[in-house]
Amino acid sequence: MQDATPKIPRVWLENEFARRRQANPAYSLRAFARQLELPPGRLSEILSDKRNVTRKVAEKIAERLGFDPAMREEFLGCVRRGPTDLVSDEHRQLSLDAYQAISDWHHYAILSLTELDDFEYDVGWIARRLGISTVDARAAVERLLRLELAEERDGTLARTQAKLLAGHDVSSPALRKRHERVLRDAIEALGDAPSSARDVTSVVVATDPAKIPEAKAMIRRFRRKLCAFLESGAKKEVYNLNVQLVPVTKKG
Repeated sequence: MQDATPKIPRVWLENEFARRRQANPAYSLRAFARQLELPPGRLSEILSDKRNVTRKVAEKIAERLGFDPAMREEFLGCVRRGPTDLVSDEHRQLSLDAYQAISDWHHYAILSLTELDDFEYDVGWIARRLGISTVDARAAVERLLRLELAEERDGTLARTQAKLLAGHDVSSPALRKRHERVLRDAIEALGDAPSSARDVTSVVVATDPAKIPEAKAMIRRFRRKLCAFLESGAKKEVYNLNVQLVPVTKKG
């Protein structure tokens, strides 16, 4: 379970579903509904904010997920709350949102997707372009809006100037999870993307570890320069640029 449980039932379920999908990418909304003993259509309506979670449904969810007494009370308490009770929980929710946004790659991808020439502000379109579920797409968009990394402007979704930085208040496991996912995507691209649409190279060198700080600075400068070049002009697809510099030899 997440250590910081959101105080909105729908958001809590979104995060729980996302957590399960991270553990098993094949985990479906239908499987989640089966676990909760809810009709898939009803669960879909809850996640799309078309139906509220009633006390009776909340009790069933708590039972089906095996909550201990404290967690059960926490979850049932969030069902009883109204909008005016949620203000004090804003910081806690944003902390969880920040963790999810950093650890889940598709948040960054959606921000870049909004810059495409043919972008459509539709969760179905976003899901298809990124190869994710509509539930994940909707949850990510709502999270980006809460974090003010994106905003609804002139009937569409647009990224803001706000930045989500990995500072002292962001857990390093979130960054590690994101890096692991990005590397897995690069491996998948070897089989899915034609060689004309990708570039994957590597080189092994012997060096002095004292040079690594300057090497990292050089990588940052290169990354910024290349991104500036790639982001100029027409924008038709979203790409991921990965640069890894890691030791091969072991200590001792």
